[in-house]
Amino acid sequence: MSWQIAIILHLIFTAMFALVQRNISRQFQSHARVATAFFYPIVSLMGITYGALNYDISFNFSIYTWLFLAANGFIFASTFISAFKSNSHIDAAQFAILQSTRAIFTVIIAAIILGERMNELQLLGILVLTISAGLVAVRRTTAKTFTVSKWSWLAIFSAFALALATTNEKYFLGEMNVGTYMVIGWGFQTMAVMLLATGRWHTLKDFGPNGIKQLVYLGILRGFQGITFVLALSQVDVSLIAGIMSYQTVLIFIGGIIFLHEREHLYRRFAGSMLATVGLLLLF
Repeated sequence: MSWQIAIILHLIFTAMFALVQRNISRQFQSHARVATAFFYPIVSLMGITYGALNYDISFNFSIYTWLFLAANGFIFASTFISAFKSNSHIDAAQFAILQSTRAIFTVIIAAIILGERMNELQLLGILVLTISAGLVAVRRTTAKTFTVSKWSWLAIFSAFALALATTNEKYFLGEMNVGTYMVIGWGFQTMAVMLLATGRWHTLKDFGPNGIKQLVYLGILRGFQGITFVLALSQVDVSLIAGIMSYQTVLIFIGGIIFLHEREHLYRRFAGSMLATVGLLLLF
């Protein structure tokens, strides 16, 4: 699969995941850890199955690589939990705006860790996409609703941690094939989220049958989201992928119109979508 097809599919799955997560995180604000720990084994199982069927799996790595993989698993786990928590406590538009800083963080971190360098047009594209994400995300956001609180900082931390984790992920994909990374890397992520949920499993009963069904949907969507992302990441720079991913705000906006009937600030958000499309073209 080419990286262009993989990243387009990833954007679609990411938008679907965000819409389902938005709904469930509002209902279960204090259950971020157990919710993530419940659906993530589904993600891991999908990754292990895909990797084992399509690649030769190797476990012959140094102890330092194993420790680095384990540490990155906990970084990923912290991003999932912090994103779930912050998304449930602040306005959805504010959360989307703060999360859009991930692309900028990724460019900086990738330049430091991997030595990646983007040309002027690509840097302009990322800047345009980040600005347009703010326009598209506008949804009942005012000076009163856009408040700086600990949940806002948690959303920014989530964006930074995800930028760091995906940059590390790109490094690992240079050391091992995609299948091996899905088996080992995703395995450590699953262990990390389950360990962080220790002592909270009894709260799973609060979700009820409908909540459990939504968590299963989240797991399946996150699995497809992760597989397509890793396939794209294995072929091009992480900075480019992170920039393109900013376009997910546009897809979430379209999904909100279709499925959630969100039509506030429609013209401004449509203008932001057009601007984001220009930014996306600049990246390519």
